Amino acid sequence: MTLIELIRLLIIIPVVGVGIAALSVLCQTVLPRYTARTRMSAEQMPLRSFIVGLINFTFFGLIAAALGSAGELAGLLALIILTIILSFMAIGGTAIAQIVGVRLRPDNPSELHRLLIGVLVLEVSILAPIVGWFGVPIVAGLIGYGATIIALFRREKPAPAPYPDERSETRPTTPLE
Repeated sequence: MTLIELIRLLIIIPVVGVGIAALSVLCQTVLPRYTARTRMSAEQMPLRSFIVGLINFTFFGLIAAALGSAGELAGLLALIILTIILSFMAIGGTAIAQIVGVRLRPDNPSELHRLLIGVLVLEVSILAPIVGWFGVPIVAGLIGYGATIIALFRREKPAPAPYPDERSETRPTTPLE
């Protein structure tokens, strides 16, 4: 590795880190309710989110790879599929960063600070050899991707109707009451 390559690497890593943090802030700002639902899915069902993410990533990844090698028009469809996958992973990554930030700083009232702390911890953990290079991005990415899909298709349950009061006006009253 030459000095020029090392300098490039030292410039690229922080720029990518800032870009990921900005993307997370954008996801949180533009899609706050969807990001919150994704976070809730990842917190409540991490194993299910991981399995859903793994299955969908494998399925759509294979479809995109097959379409990418088929021709120009099919390649465009593959690019669209990959864009959707990466968009879902960005939203899921934002939710995972929120979870990490909330667990590290539960008393911090600023949502933005907690999000940025979570992003920073995830980015720094990726610098650790082997586990950080492979384990953290794969597990966090697939849990976030699966939680995003679950949040997309899971409908919020409507609030139950309140029970009528015992002395409701619809019920006739007697003079003894």
